[in-house]
Amino acid sequence: MATVVLVGMPGVGKTTVAKALAARTGSRSVDTDDVVIATRKKSIAQIFAEDGEASFRQSEMAALAFAVESVDIVATGGGIVTTPEAREILRHEFVVWLDAPSEVVATRVSGNDRPLLRNASAESLEILYHERRALYEEVSTIRIEASGSVEDVLAAILVDVEGAS
Repeated sequence: MATVVLVGMPGVGKTTVAKALAARTGSRSVDTDDVVIATRKKSIAQIFAEDGEASFRQSEMAALAFAVESVDIVATGGGIVTTPEAREILRHEFVVWLDAPSEVVATRVSGNDRPLLRNASAESLEILYHERRALYEEVSTIRIEASGSVEDVLAAILVDVEGAS
């Protein structure tokens, strides 16, 4: 199986799907956010507060470069596509864009303490989605509707991944 990288809005299920896909295929997965936290030894909220978003994005890009060389399945942060260097890395991978309506995403991120998600409403997520949509389209190999169950999302991904192998 080729390396599969999951992109999409925060709360769309990238981490959950990556873990389930890894379990199903006997592969290893990693979340770039976890790599950033382990490397920087700070929470993402701390990095944003103390060092700023640009510093976080640089760490995120480095985490992506490490992850695609290290494991078969990579879950990314929702904003990874905003970094040109990260988009260049993604252009060379099998990228699955997990997409779901803003109302679904808003429900999933309710109470999240991530800096860009605090008090996120469906309306604010819709604005963020429209800012990033073209970037997700640019880097994705396939787009999967992700508002259903994890099993449904896995089945859709596996059809496309096995077809690309």
